[in-house]
Amino acid sequence: MKFRKKCIVITGATSGIGLEALRAFAQTGATIIIGARDDDRARAIACEIMAVTRAIVRVLPLDLRSLDSVRAF
Repeated sequence: MKFRKKCIVITGATSGIGLEALRAFAQTGATIIIGARDDDRARAIACEIMAVTRAIVRVLPLDLRSLDSVRAF
């Protein structure tokens, strides 16, 4: 499946099913935005994914426990 010219937002992409979804979508050609609490870990994962795929992965801070963080996202 190809998702060129599409943008996918993933939360929880630093572990578990979110990480697996990130890996799968990275193969589709979509631009991926990761919303994550742990910025350092998310950036490391994004760099790893971009090194092995041609995906464009961006990391934005997001803490789903905070409405201010959700609004800023």
